[in-house]
Amino acid sequence: VQNAVSEDGSNVFFTDLGTGRLYVREQKPGGEGKTVEVSSAPAAWQAATPDGSQVFYLEEGVLYRFDVEGAHRVALTPAGGEVQGTLGLANDGSYVYFAAKGLLASGGVAGEENIYRWHEGALSLVSSGGEEPDWTPHVLEGVGPDEGVRSSRVSGDGRTLMFTSRASLTSYDNQAHTEIYVYDASTGGVTCVSCNPQGVAATHDALLYHANSDGSIAPPTLYPWELPRNLSADGSRVFFETEEALLEGDSNSQMDVYEWEREGSGTCAAGTSGGCLYLISSGVSSEPSYFAQASSSGGDVFFFTRQSLVGQDEDELVDLYDARENGGIAGQNPPPPAAPCLGEACHPAQPPVPAAGLPVSQVFLGAENLAPPVESKAVAKPKPKPCRKGYA
Repeated sequence: VQNAVSEDGSNVFFTDLGTGRLYVREQKPGGEGKTVEVSSAPAAWQAATPDGSQVFYLEEGVLYRFDVEGAHRVALTPAGGEVQGTLGLANDGSYVYFAAKGLLASGGVAGEENIYRWHEGALSLVSSGGEEPDWTPHVLEGVGPDEGVRSSRVSGDGRTLMFTSRASLTSYDNQAHTEIYVYDASTGGVTCVSCNPQGVAATHDALLYHANSDGSIAPPTLYPWELPRNLSADGSRVFFETEEALLEGDSNSQMDVYEWEREGSGTCAAGTSGGCLYLISSGVSSEPSYFAQASSSGGDVFFFTRQSLVGQDEDELVDLYDARENGGIAGQNPPPPAAPCLGEACHPAQPPVPAAGLPVSQVFLGAENLAPPVESKAVAKPKPKPCRKGYA
């Protein structure tokens, strides 16, 4: 039921349980509201654009788009296509991704879980050969069949589709484990973002969100209108979790949170084939870490962990952390207190002695220099008078 209410609240879509038909309630600011019939027969709601101008639904295996302005209905797929459901769409409805068992484009396999793309009236194949409909919402215990956690995401511009599958969609040996794939509409290629970069065969599933924990950490149950943002708005980043060690720093054999970046975006250099993989959680905690949410740009990644990752976290409780682009908060890591001094360490440091020793004048203690003597003129002695003759 994503976007069942438009962002400005002017359009609300709902199903009449008595007839199974879809309706939209239009409420203009300051004006009277009106209810408009969307489907002409019992239909299955699929999605709507955020502004509420378009709604997509299934009627007898055909995918329809209804334009609220003008009440115009358009079939996007032919009869007999056996459309199973949508995976997501662009914010303006220009791209629509859906699954169907019919052969609707080159490369598709009749009767298989094919994923197709609709764009400007043309249908293209995304992938084929799924062993099970992995794209469908994962039904949660105690809720209806139309509720659950959808396992696909689409970027705002519709050019990137992220989805999960147990089928081997690339040359990687996934051992029938669930992997996370990214489809790029500009190249038509599919990339496995959760496959082990070393090429080692998969040992565990990759998950978008772990709804049922082992009891040590319990993330809240999510409903369709609260899907976590596993794909950044521009489609360049993917966030997921797995127990498989995909990088050398992951050595704890526990659930950890990872990030994939597209080649040439973020810190992933251009020319890096297949993109770049990073650890978000530490990879060394003795207990699992779980993905919670991410910001629209992917610059903030929130996850649950019991491990103390900053100096201020001094308890053993589960905490919510934010892995922030360009660093965290310095104040959360205060410097350790200085150790008390002992013995000679308590004396102030002395300046180093020069190799040739200090000059004597610098260490002399005593009276100041003597005043210079006063100059005096010499007095000539009188010559003795000669004795008279006959006297000594």
